[in-house]
Amino acid sequence: MNKTILNIIGLFVIFVGLLISLFLFIFKNISEFRFASIVVLSSAVGFLIYKIDEIVEFKTSWIELKTIRKEVYAKAEEVKELSEELNKDKEELREATRVFVESFYLTLQTRNIFPIPDKIAHEIEKNLNILASFSVNDEKKRNQWVSNIHNLLNSK
Repeated sequence: MNKTILNIIGLFVIFVGLLISLFLFIFKNISEFRFASIVVLSSAVGFLIYKIDEIVEFKTSWIELKTIRKEVYAKAEEVKELSEELNKDKEELREATRVFVESFYLTLQTRNIFPIPDKIAHEIEKNLNILASFSVNDEKKRNQWVSNIHNLLNSK
């Protein structure tokens, strides 16, 4: 409905309610409580009709707000998951750095020792396997990559 028509209807309801309550109060001797009740009720109904477009707009805004709230909660969950993933990646990077530094140190300390003691060679190989798992996630591709490296070393 047109906003102007709704405004007129709302004001009309308020006015008619006031007239009826005055008529009943003056000519039918109704109590002041009933008079006040009729005035308040007709005024409330008239006001609701008068403001119906704003009430509908408020309802629409409320629905939009609920939708936005759901989106915010969904994004918060997504951020939480990303944060957990980032923390996991950070821990893996720390582990990779630790293993790399250890292997590098062992390599430097044994560079003039030939052959490298088995215990140290085993530790370096273990660390390199850990680093390889960080470098290439797929085990099949990682094995091929390691195989290619071994072939390169053996082709002197």
